[in-house]
Amino acid sequence: MDNLQRKHVLVDLECPVCGSDMESVAHCVLFCPVAWAVWRGSPLSLRVSELPSSSFADFFDAMCTELGKAQLELLCTLSWRIWGSRNDAHWNGRRAHPQQIIEGGMNYLMDYQRAQKSMERGSRAVQMHSETKWKPPDERTVKINVDGAIAEQHRVFGVGAMARDHCGEVLATMAYQGRVVAAAKIVEAYLGNILLDCKLLMSSFLHCQVKHVRQTGNAVAHELAKRELQGEGDEFLRDEIPDYLAPFATRDKLSM
Repeated sequence: MDNLQRKHVLVDLECPVCGSDMESVAHCVLFCPVAWAVWRGSPLSLRVSELPSSSFADFFDAMCTELGKAQLELLCTLSWRIWGSRNDAHWNGRRAHPQQIIEGGMNYLMDYQRAQKSMERGSRAVQMHSETKWKPPDERTVKINVDGAIAEQHRVFGVGAMARDHCGEVLATMAYQGRVVAAAKIVEAYLGNILLDCKLLMSSFLHCQVKHVRQTGNAVAHELAKRELQGEGDEFLRDEIPDYLAPFATRDKLSM
């Protein structure tokens, strides 16, 4: 307003919302009856009429020392909504009720916060996926990576496994091909026996852990399982590695 006056532009100096006082930033956002009602009726429950601040800058500085992060977010959003309602009154002649300003500000803030959380979750998921890589076991420990693949049209499945030491050296590789069984009860019984065998074998070790890893950290076993779908049968190699697996194993070793 002051800039326009200095340029001799005719402007209405009255508040377009209440029409009962000279307009200023402090009046518009703090001391206008509508703004006062917004602050009093919001979850912040601020009595701006009792504040010693005469400017919005002083008011904001004081609130920064008294309010927490969530309250400051609401304060900024409501300030923005109050100013927006002032513009709507000035340019369009529409005057919003204080409760409309409060609800509009809170809904906007909640939508923004939900969007931020969604973006953060997506960012973390991408980061976790991009950072997943093969990790070697502790010294004097063997790590066996296992994965499976299935070709539904041919009703076969493949299983691949590779055992490596703490230096990433290959100790053994295994590939197995089997037929897909349709009956659920047969599958459950078959898998149940496998799990029992696994638990029995695990109990014979002093230390044994089973963990799920992402496919990017299990590339060798995944490739073994896929190749076995077109394989000629079971395969077991000790201290050896098929040529097609060498690049995958080398990449894992270099990432240590």
